[in-house]
Amino acid sequence: MTTLLVASCCVFTLWTCSKADGPPGPSPDPVFMVAYEIDSATYSLTAGLQTTYMFTRAELGQDEVWELSGSFADATCPDADCPGSLTFYWRNNDTGNDFDSTWYTGEFPMYFKASDLISFQTHLGLEFNVENPTEVTWSINDSLYGSGKELTYLSNREPFQVAVEILDSTGYVTKSSQLFLPEENIFCTRCIISAQVDTAFNLFVIPLSPGAHTFKWHTGDTTEFIKVPLDPAETYSVTVTNTAGGCTASTSLSQLPLSFSLIRTANVEAVAMPFNPSLAGGPIIEWIDPQGVVWRSDRIAQQSFPVNFFQILELEDYLENENGLPTRKLRVAWRCRVYNEAGASRIMSGEGVIGVGWPR
Repeated sequence: MTTLLVASCCVFTLWTCSKADGPPGPSPDPVFMVAYEIDSATYSLTAGLQTTYMFTRAELGQDEVWELSGSFADATCPDADCPGSLTFYWRNNDTGNDFDSTWYTGEFPMYFKASDLISFQTHLGLEFNVENPTEVTWSINDSLYGSGKELTYLSNREPFQVAVEILDSTGYVTKSSQLFLPEENIFCTRCIISAQVDTAFNLFVIPLSPGAHTFKWHTGDTTEFIKVPLDPAETYSVTVTNTAGGCTASTSLSQLPLSFSLIRTANVEAVAMPFNPSLAGGPIIEWIDPQGVVWRSDRIAQQSFPVNFFQILELEDYLENENGLPTRKLRVAWRCRVYNEAGASRIMSGEGVIGVGWPR
């Protein structure tokens, strides 16, 4: 069987369009509705209200995996490819005619479109000295990747550059950049700055990897320790080179307060595990913004629960629609990141009652 893909061209399709009315919630005749938030903006959709319909489908894709879906979209947009559309997909766990009809309530990881090129799943986090960050931003190989104190990155076997920028709750900024080797499960080299104020302002660089190192500060100094004037407008930085392997790591402090005793830059930790994705199943969310940009949850791997999740809180069989095809009604809640084609991401969360198509 080939790599699993969300089917855009299907060999068999069951299509339905449902307009529901009645009270909200999991009652015998519910309104299908969701309320959700993207970044700080709030939205709601109700099937049967104004021109919004709930379109449901069950598709058997070219990879022989059933994909069930329910879309909130304008009644004139049955393909749910118009601005404002919101679609929930569910990829079945089994292939072909072996349809897994045993659904249950619980929490499910967001589906990720696995690739043979993905070899490792690396958990990235901050080891110490970041108790109350206001912002934590990560970049991988010089491209913005995500935010938060922890995240997960899927990669091939090649080393990759990990950079993190942290705005502390007291106002100072710390940055670091280092090369991670997933096959060896180590950083090539790491370092932190320890800044102390007693009778003078002292900066120490502390290598966190074995072996001999050389140092170069923003001042041009090449020692482990320097004394410099304390200036909140200055950026204090150092680059450390591992003399055995030749790789480098860098870290910096800026926007320092005029009064403190000890500040250290954050230490990045990473743990790489071989990545062996299971077969098909899981949820996908697609949202088309008012400008027509498509945002999907399956373009980049998601952090796991409790950071991101999809919950089925209640489920039951629902009436056949006007085309005579069955649907299922789900009460759901979710939180995840959605990504555009350029890799930019937005945080999305919500809850509500949705319908999905169901194979006969």
